[in-house]
Amino acid sequence: MQSLFKKLQDPGFNRAFVKKMLPDRWDDSIAATPAGLQQTTFMLGQLLCIRPDSLSTPGSNAVFVLPESRIFKRRNDLDDETLDVACALAFSAARIALHHLEPAGWIVDQQIDGDAAVVDDE
Repeated sequence: MQSLFKKLQDPGFNRAFVKKMLPDRWDDSIAATPAGLQQTTFMLGQLLCIRPDSLSTPGSNAVFVLPESRIFKRRNDLDDETLDVACALAFSAARIALHHLEPAGWIVDQQIDGDAAVVDDE
């Protein structure tokens, strides 16, 4: 787990935040086995919009999985890479919101470009 925490700290996710993203039942000893470590990297990768293989490969940095077409309204002194963490968290929050819309009677359609669209079924 220490190597995962270190890799996630470099882009800006601190240990306390990562711990809060994991399920309540989580224990760090789960990641002590190869299967548990793989499960951990897939779970954190999905939650934080990071490629799981970049978390499990020794010597590599965490690589975000974000759409190329994202456009930011930002200050002149910031570049797009500095906003990757905020963008990844926004995508995670949107994924959670969409997951909870389906049981409420909304239909979630997948568009061709990969962005989700919500359509009222009435």
